[in-house]
Amino acid sequence: MLTLCQPDVVVRNLYRIACAHDENCHIETAEELRNGFLAFLAARQPSVPINTTGDVFVLDPAIQSRLSVAFSKGALNDLNQEDVVGEAYQEDVLEAKTSVVRGALNDLLMMDQDFAFVFEMAIHSIFVRPSKPAKMVHGSHGGSSSASIGAIWLAVSDSIRRIDLIEMLIHELTHHLLFIDELNHPQFNYELIKLRENYALSAILKRQRPLDKVVHSIVVGASLVDARRRFLGNHEATVIHPVTSDLQKDVVAAIDSVLEMRNVNELLTDHMRSMVGKCSEICAQPTLQ
Repeated sequence: MLTLCQPDVVVRNLYRIACAHDENCHIETAEELRNGFLAFLAARQPSVPINTTGDVFVLDPAIQSRLSVAFSKGALNDLNQEDVVGEAYQEDVLEAKTSVVRGALNDLLMMDQDFAFVFEMAIHSIFVRPSKPAKMVHGSHGGSSSASIGAIWLAVSDSIRRIDLIEMLIHELTHHLLFIDELNHPQFNYELIKLRENYALSAILKRQRPLDKVVHSIVVGASLVDARRRFLGNHEATVIHPVTSDLQKDVVAAIDSVLEMRNVNELLTDHMRSMVGKCSEICAQPTLQ
């Protein structure tokens, strides 16, 4: 299991965050820990709504719009995705699509107790809106933003299958765990990784991208391989992710692209290089049959 996704690691990261925000915090239960984390998020990103209702799904169009704004932020936006989240679905369509995601999430949370604990601690909002084509890419299936930690956007096209949604939820959770990890541990030299000569090969999109995006793709890919091995089982390619053998190869190719960089020690911290190494170990294991 990838260290980043282990409950004890997530608990330690969230505890440090909560206590850094409130040095007088008193945390003994998972609920107190999550409340402390959400209080930190509310202070860190005050323009972004924090969902404390107990239902992770956000249907209010006004709140969705406020969450959507975060997806236009980010200094390293190499795919011209400043305006990728579309307008709200009609109420009946939104309810139907949200119900499909709710079913996929319920299935996923029943598959693995550790995954369920981590997901419910880290994610406070899921909202469903269509995507719109960006300047250089087709519409997206969804996403996450470091400007809105804890919130996942999903587009949910009519052709989407439950396994697609399950893997998209794993994919997006991994991004958020990396965001949370970075609040605890430095990961990148941002002054250097914004330079095009320091781009590397993405494991998911298989194109040259900024190094933070590439490392995220590596960890996402390894997390999916790990999840398929532990509780999802092997299956055909999904909308976004290839079959496991190809996914492993893509992750390894991205890792090689990163580690072969002559200045990798300047671009990535020791902590981040260690995480890339763990991803390499996961993808070096035999392919699932």
